[in-house]
Amino acid sequence: MIKKIFLISHTIEAGHVAATPDPDIFFRTVMRDIPALDENAPIPSFQLLDPSKRGDGFFSVSNQVLLFDKAIYLSDLGVPLGLSGNVHPTILNDTKEEIFFLNVTATYNCLNLAETVFKSPNGEEKGVDHGMGIKKLIFFPKLIGDSYIFRIPQRKSAIFIATDESGTQEDFYTLYKVSGMRGLSFAEVWSSE
Repeated sequence: MIKKIFLISHTIEAGHVAATPDPDIFFRTVMRDIPALDENAPIPSFQLLDPSKRGDGFFSVSNQVLLFDKAIYLSDLGVPLGLSGNVHPTILNDTKEEIFFLNVTATYNCLNLAETVFKSPNGEEKGVDHGMGIKKLIFFPKLIGDSYIFRIPQRKSAIFIATDESGTQEDFYTLYKVSGMRGLSFAEVWSSE
């Protein structure tokens, strides 16, 4: 049973990277298609913005995707990452090592629209989406499928992480916390409690 849902983002401990040879082309051609990016789409290589700050294996190019090294992909964390979408191999130019670009394609229509609090011209309003953003997310956790790493149609650019706090192979959040890794942060957006 899902106990909590988090919005994932990168911390300053993640190695910040830029797509090469042209970061602008990368954002115009690859990132604009997230999450509908084709599973066979070519992904450019990446360059660390500061080679002295490589991080623990996660790299930050955008909070819309996850970028990580081979050690993470081959670890217990690789299972839930692989279940959540398309994993594209690419290269970190600094070290010539293989890294992986994850486009999360698992999308679940699990938002309780009637109870979610949306931003409105008058401040906020429950159940009415004015297209101005969401103040408080309310989920139907039973509508979350096999992947605990997912997106919702109302916020396609955001990546959410659910946890049942069991540490099973699907529970990325617990596996990540137990590993002691750094580079990702988890902002709690929903709790069953």
